[in-house]
Order: sequence, then structure tokens, then C-alpha cells
Amino acid sequence: MDETIRRRHPEVLEKFNLIKERYISGWAALHEKISMGDLPSTLTPREYEIAALAASGLHNSEIAKKLFI
Repeated sequence: MDETIRRRHPEVLEKFNLIKERYISGWAALHEKISMGDLPSTLTPREYEIAALAASGLHNSEIAKKLFI
């Protein structure tokens, strides 16, 4: 993916890398919190389920299909 962006759309490479870094950072933080059971206690069971699916690497559309939304 990086090489494709670099080759075909060099004008957006910097923004792409920034978004990618933020995504990876957010995913890692969510995954760590779920694995440690450190999510806010105010989450509903459904919100916890969605967070767990997101932490497992599913995208929004995949989560929606899995949960029949």
C-alpha cells in the first residue's frame, strides 16, 4: 500500500502516513485496554462487544455485518 501511494499519489503520502500512524496507535491502545480489562466501566455490554471486535482488527463494515446492524 505504501509503495502504491508513493508511486501513484506522492502528493498525499505525508497525510497518508499521518493517518496510518494515528490508526495504528489507536488500534494498539484499544487492544491493550481490552486485553487488560481496562475499558471504562460505563460501557454497555454492546459497546464492549464492538470495542473487542474493533481491537481484533475488524473494520466498521465488518463489525456491522457480524452484529447484524
